[in-house]
Amino acid sequence: MDVTDYAQALDAAQGVDALINVTVVRTHLAQAFRVNAVGAYNVAKAAVACGVRRVIHTGPLYMQPGHEADYWRDFDIPEEAPTHPGTELYMITKHLGEQVMRVFAEQAGLEVIAFRFSSFRPGDGGDAEDGSGVRCFTASWEDTGAAFLRALRAPDMPGCYEVFHICAALPHGKYSPAKAERLLGWRAKDRFERLYRRARP
Repeated sequence: MDVTDYAQALDAAQGVDALINVTVVRTHLAQAFRVNAVGAYNVAKAAVACGVRRVIHTGPLYMQPGHEADYWRDFDIPEEAPTHPGTELYMITKHLGEQVMRVFAEQAGLEVIAFRFSSFRPGDGGDAEDGSGVRCFTASWEDTGAAFLRALRAPDMPGCYEVFHICAALPHGKYSPAKAERLLGWRAKDRFERLYRRARP
């Protein structure tokens, strides 16, 4: 469906238990706003109109735009940390869409589960060399798919708008998926150990 067309969003919301929004446009100015911000509005509005309570919304990690006030040097960064979208078109428009979802959750009774993503790899690490390293916020494609199923089946959330880090529990200690395990019952199976462990000589 075309998420920028409210009629299509409304049609997609008929007779379903939940909606999942994984749409994104990164570089085209007008389309990024239409898909990332207006599209989120259309999905949220259609959910309310059709009595669909749970919406799973997806977006990037807004914590590292590369300026002195970001979280680059911090650790144990919680999901509730204020977002720093920076000035990149992709980040700004997805941030706006997330705020649209938050308002609909607070004002119109939606239960929004917001997934944050950053880096994806094959579960076995792909063609990366042993010991070559892995980014501090990474999930495998396989684990990412499983998170959606868990979110659909999870019991009611404690709040109307809950943010989750969808990543493996990595030794950096920067981001934790513990909330996803606690509330969704999701835990990444792929830990990418061969990328950050080296055999002793």
